[in-house]
Amino acid sequence: TYAAFFVLVCYPISGATYLNEGFLIQKLASSNIGSMTVVFFLILRLYSGWGYIGSRLKSKVIEFEETGWYDGDIEEKSEAEKARDLFLYRSNVQPVEERLQ
Repeated sequence: TYAAFFVLVCYPISGATYLNEGFLIQKLASSNIGSMTVVFFLILRLYSGWGYIGSRLKSKVIEFEETGWYDGDIEEKSEAEKARDLFLYRSNVQPVEERLQ
């Protein structure tokens, strides 16, 4: 991802910004900063999405959000649902969150 953004997006933009000769370091530095910013925001978005899924799975209640006439309804999870969700969190979500940190 970093290399693709560096070569395909950021370096041509910095090349159009620094037109004169002798600005190679500035071109590379600005391309690097641009590529790292894009990668940072992608990782931040991934982490926040997985964090939201993890918080829903670890929660003891089910919150319904804009899904019909029962918007805003809160129901307690059964013991089987709690055990299933905790298993899903530990086996699928937690490893991804740890890798993203």
